[in-house]
Amino acid sequence: MMVRMQRALVTLLAWLAILLYAIPAAHASRIGYTATALGGTQWRYDYSVGNTSLDVPIAEFTLFFSDSLYANLLAGPVPPGWDVLVAQPDAGIPASGYVDALALLGGIAPGATATGFSLTFDYLGGGSPGAQPFVIVDPVTFIQLETGVTQAVAIPLPATPCLLLAGVLALACLRRRQLAAAALALSLCACGGANDPPQPPTPKIKLAAGTQAAGPYEVTALRKTAERRVSRTIYEYTFRVSIRNNGGDTGKHVRAVLADTPPGTSIIDGEVQAGSITPGATVTPADAIVLRVERTRPFVPGGLVWDITASASVALPPVRPAQVVLLPLADLGMPDGADSVRASGAISDVLLRDGSVRFSTPGDTGSDQHAQLVVSKGKRAAVFDVLIRTEIPTAVQTHVEALDDGSLPAPPPALAITGLGPNNSLLPGGLALRLAGPPALDLQHDSDGFLAAPGGAAIGLKPYWVFHPDTGSFSISATAMWQLLAALPPGALDMHLNFVSRDGAFAASYALTVLHASSVLKGQMRTPAGGNASGLAGKKILLTGYNFHQRRVAVIDATGAFYAEGILPDTYQLTLNDLEHPNAVSISAAVFPDSTSVDVGIVYPYALAQGRLAASGPIVSGTVTQDGAAPPARGAARARRRRRARPAIGRRAIRCKRR
Repeated sequence: MMVRMQRALVTLLAWLAILLYAIPAAHASRIGYTATALGGTQWRYDYSVGNTSLDVPIAEFTLFFSDSLYANLLAGPVPPGWDVLVAQPDAGIPASGYVDALALLGGIAPGATATGFSLTFDYLGGGSPGAQPFVIVDPVTFIQLETGVTQAVAIPLPATPCLLLAGVLALACLRRRQLAAAALALSLCACGGANDPPQPPTPKIKLAAGTQAAGPYEVTALRKTAERRVSRTIYEYTFRVSIRNNGGDTGKHVRAVLADTPPGTSIIDGEVQAGSITPGATVTPADAIVLRVERTRPFVPGGLVWDITASASVALPPVRPAQVVLLPLADLGMPDGADSVRASGAISDVLLRDGSVRFSTPGDTGSDQHAQLVVSKGKRAAVFDVLIRTEIPTAVQTHVEALDDGSLPAPPPALAITGLGPNNSLLPGGLALRLAGPPALDLQHDSDGFLAAPGGAAIGLKPYWVFHPDTGSFSISATAMWQLLAALPPGALDMHLNFVSRDGAFAASYALTVLHASSVLKGQMRTPAGGNASGLAGKKILLTGYNFHQRRVAVIDATGAFYAEGILPDTYQLTLNDLEHPNAVSISAAVFPDSTSVDVGIVYPYALAQGRLAASGPIVSGTVTQDGAAPPARGAARARRRRRARPAIGRRAIRCKRR
């Protein structure tokens, strides 16, 4: 029995080794190296580069050397037909050094191998230097074709002969029944050879050295957060900036602007909004600078010259959510114009054009939102505070009655509501109401609540909710919620809740606005010829309701489509937040009370590349189809009067029909 088991094991090992040999190895292009000690800290790498995976020649490759392990890189003799460039490791950025080899002729053809590349360097680590990351790039676009890690080639047996020898030894075991030989075969199968390169260490985030003071403020550190290769020698780096307030007063609206850079460095984005900084505090705002650095020269952070100022802000009149806003520079006190504008807070889309600041506001969140605009001209900057005021507040309002002596009782406990969706949308999954803080009260008998549309009939909640004495809370199950939603009219509803204890010692009233909406709006941006306008990805459609004041934002995807759910029945203006042509692309669309699905098509009349009108004749600016029935004729007439009272800018024609 033991002999049979041994024979079966040896047979399995033999076929495993032969099978592994028969399967072609799937590996990336291989750059092998040997490391030779030259004395002291100096070493030499010799490289061979094999194109084993690409179907195009290798025309350029780059090897990287950590700034914490390598110094004094020096390329050796260059093979014929190649140009080799060296960039030293730079602790000022910090960034790895690199050696870039560019083919002057045909490069390394698929299946071929090139040798003769070498490099000497000082190794700052312990022991022997190891593998290095590499990248193969397109020499024109610098798109990465392949990435990997170099592989040491000083190995006694390559991986493939190991597998073959393992199979031979295992077959020999069949005749001698020697498990020792089988174990040797298994160990050879596991040797792997040079096809299992070591993984490069995880890069560490380090701070660039050097500080720069500007008045009471000081830039204490730069932290590199991203990098992008632009050319053979130029990299684009993104830095977060730490700023300390060395003064005795709190700085408000602190703004740091790069005024000058060291040689070899250019500014892509040199402005940081740091907000408020208290005395002695250091802040690192999310805002960042972007620099392009010529890597053949050392980067000197101390050569960055900063202009850091603090200024008071000016409050602008409140604006509404989902709105395109135009502010003439003259009205902002800048009749001579401006060089740039930056937005922070709730506003992300902003443009300086034709003597005006243009921006679009986000959708309504149910609470006020805040943003800032910084408009700059030369060294002067003006800061403007923007308040985006909600149209449908979602906060819970409380009401307490005065005591018999006329005094007011203690503030009522907060009401916790679970089960509501965004903007207090009623959902079919159930609802729970609980007073936070006090011990469980007996609220079952004298408490009540109702939902009602403005001017409409009230629907009581008592038939739908269940009281839980152990927690003093109420809940509406999913089944009861379905029944309640079926009885409610669509729209913005007022929810009133009155909680009264059985002994009358506690009484509190709460009110909030909830939304009952089941319509889904799906839209498509189209060209005048009827195709999909696919060049508008990232832009937004602003939905503004006339009656219920629902204001939403839908983002356009790469195909020109957009989507919004939870839409109330109303007449909406749908506007593209195209700041180049503000309010020019806009249509009206009525969502009927019993509609669940609404499809909207909006024509973008401008050529996407040139920003000019793509057609000169009449354009149907939009179409609307939906599965609900239109309102009665009288209601439709009122809707038409409302639409005439609020004309759409840039609207030419619109077709509406029921599917």
